[in-house]
Amino acid sequence: CIAHECKKGNMHLNIDEILVEFADITENSEIKKMILTPLYIYGMPLLRYNIQDAAIPIMKKCNCGLPYPVIELKVGRITGNILSPDGKIVSGITLTWYFGDATQNIKQYQIIQENISDFTIKIVSNEEFRAENEEKIRNLLIEMINSTDINLKFEYCDEIPLCTNGKYRSVISKAMEEFHHKSPLILKF
Repeated sequence: CIAHECKKGNMHLNIDEILVEFADITENSEIKKMILTPLYIYGMPLLRYNIQDAAIPIMKKCNCGLPYPVIELKVGRITGNILSPDGKIVSGITLTWYFGDATQNIKQYQIIQENISDFTIKIVSNEEFRAENEEKIRNLLIEMINSTDINLKFEYCDEIPLCTNGKYRSVISKAMEEFHHKSPLILKF
């Protein structure tokens, strides 16, 4: 358990049990990857374990009375975020919120960022709002990544299969995955 929610709705780090380090993903992003060292595992310690999750550390004191640092967990998996051409990381969770508000009659979808400018959008829906939804999705992505230099390929299917771990992922970024592997964590002591 990395963090818990207090009565005021803030997420507090469990610093009594886990040492959490925040490392840059890109230089111009407030989103940081979390590097963890659990303090309770003695037999086989995990030192500086990169769980490939990201969060936003917040430098504020919560008025709930708990002394633990506050983080914002609206980001999630690193590869579940979109990488824009200017190096900005767009939260996949935020993107899905806007996606749901912008579209109509979509039962299921998956946004796959193939590279920095190519996207495959898989959609499960009937044909009623296809053209309108495609236009809204294009406009949403242009606005969120702040670039008009994108190529969208829409694929309509009966269902979107679960990943090998049994989970459904609405956003997959191969660009973030490649970027993450090319820029390993630099140890700072």
